[in-house]
Amino acid sequence: MILTIVLTISFALSLLFRRYKYPDVIAQICAGLLLGIPILKNIFFSANNVVQVFSEIGIIFLLLLTGMEVNYKKLLNEKKEIIIVAVFSFIIPFTLGYICMILLGYSKTVAIIVGFALSLTAEGTKLKLLLDYNLIRTKIGEIIIGAGIADDFFEIIGLSFVLFNIIGTTVHWFKFPIEIIGFSIIMFILLKYLPRLLENIKRTTNEIEDFTLVIILGLMTAFIAQILDLGTIIGAFMGGIVVHKLFNTEEEEKTMLKDLKMITFGFIVPFFFVNIGLQFNYDKLFTDNLLFIVILGVAIIGKLIGSIIVSFFSDITLKQSMLIGWAMNSRGAVELIIVGIAKANNIIPDTIFNAIVLMTIITTMLFPLILKRTLKNNPDIMN
Repeated sequence: MILTIVLTISFALSLLFRRYKYPDVIAQICAGLLLGIPILKNIFFSANNVVQVFSEIGIIFLLLLTGMEVNYKKLLNEKKEIIIVAVFSFIIPFTLGYICMILLGYSKTVAIIVGFALSLTAEGTKLKLLLDYNLIRTKIGEIIIGAGIADDFFEIIGLSFVLFNIIGTTVHWFKFPIEIIGFSIIMFILLKYLPRLLENIKRTTNEIEDFTLVIILGLMTAFIAQILDLGTIIGAFMGGIVVHKLFNTEEEEKTMLKDLKMITFGFIVPFFFVNIGLQFNYDKLFTDNLLFIVILGVAIIGKLIGSIIVSFFSDITLKQSMLIGWAMNSRGAVELIIVGIAKANNIIPDTIFNAIVLMTIITTMLFPLILKRTLKNNPDIMN
């Protein structure tokens, strides 16, 4: 029943928004906001986590698709720009957020948590848009993807800080580089030897079984990364790169991508965006307007400044770096987990939690609108 309700409302709003040429992403987040109205939320979602489960699966499928479509060799050529964007779009909003919270009278622990929440980004929104507009293999598209993947390492640090300093969970920092090296070795082995093994298997399989094989590989690499505490996003993305090497012809690859996109965008991904809207708490709306304005302003400006810096060290133009900054403003994943844990343990008040959730929704909805307008005015900006 929950699946039917979520998909029906999401589909209906998508049709309405498409009539006015707005992206599906915004419609799906609005579906979450609609379903998050207290009376509806209490009826359908108070003791049901099915949307959360499908949300997590949705991001895995998105990253698997991205890994299949991206040119990873070309991605490596953009490593300088990727590193600059990833580092500065984390440091600047984190620093600004920390300073502002201290000035507003909050503790250092709260300031650090808010700093992490403002500095992280989420892959879901920007990946779906890049796939929708066929921009994955453009120069700017690859920088956006690469910086988002690199940002996942900062997410691990932020979540570890919360678990270690607030909850008391032991975090073995010395294991982190070992886990990265271990995962890299596993991916190297998979990239080198798995295609040969699977080529023999594919000789006896049909199209449906090949599709199942792709799903298994994506989930398997996500699971390996999760075990190593590197997160499912990195694993699913690498799984897509491994899968990409399995196709013998371009036609075979296009068929598989088409099948995967149908189940991803038609069934699974809507839950990811609906879940973002569901996080909003209407009971705390407009309880501290100054706090919300500060958090929203720092979140947007910090990411924009952090991304604009790349234009001083590369051939990326100012307009292109601004577009990257708006993409990095997409949120809705780990930062909600961080503030959720902190709120559950009475480290941050409801006002901060709700301000961050509302900031997440607004910044996530901005990028689709800005990308649409930018491409209309400057179609070649992504290259």
